[in-house]
Amino acid sequence: MRAPAGWLICILCAGFSGAAMADGVKQEAIDEMTDAAVQLFPMGRVFEMFATEDPLWPMQEKPDAITAEQLSCVREELSQPGYWRAKREEVVEYAEAHPDRFDDDLRLLQSGSAELLGKLVMGGVMSAQSGEPVDESELLAGVSNDQVLSMMTLVGDPDYADLRRMTGLGESMSPDQSKAQIEKSGYQKGFSLAARQMIKAMRSCDVPPSAYL
Repeated sequence: MRAPAGWLICILCAGFSGAAMADGVKQEAIDEMTDAAVQLFPMGRVFEMFATEDPLWPMQEKPDAITAEQLSCVREELSQPGYWRAKREEVVEYAEAHPDRFDDDLRLLQSGSAELLGKLVMGGVMSAQSGEPVDESELLAGVSNDQVLSMMTLVGDPDYADLRRMTGLGESMSPDQSKAQIEKSGYQKGFSLAARQMIKAMRSCDVPPSAYL
């Protein structure tokens, strides 16, 4: 006996409703991971600082090499919302590759490591801009022991190597390095991440390499 068409529609609707709910939970976790990764490496915030200082940034060296529309597009891609969207794509790939670790990784970032590392990154950026050493006591005011433990777990535990790569941290803060080596590695890592993001922005806005090299 055939099931009435109405029943079939109800069954299909119920199935799609369940899938949407599951996807909604997953998407929320992905968004939270993206928020944490961006907090750890606030590249969009740094880019916006440069953009505020110069309306032609990042094409101030070759302002006539691209159109006004392309410049606007590039600056939007390098804004905080633009960087968040780009990072989210990486987080989606990470979630697909590491579904069993995703929740644990998210908990670690949200337990203080992302916030603390983000403060350190911004402290380094501000110091580089001003030419003055960062006031560590002011920078670390209010930081808890739990945040430090979370950060040390992230930067040193072998189990979180893949998470370090996804966030952009890599091995730039390996515990077996000296403070000077960590500072040098951090600078190199920051430069690499910034360059990669800029090239992605140029590609998204159809800007050829000849315009910015």
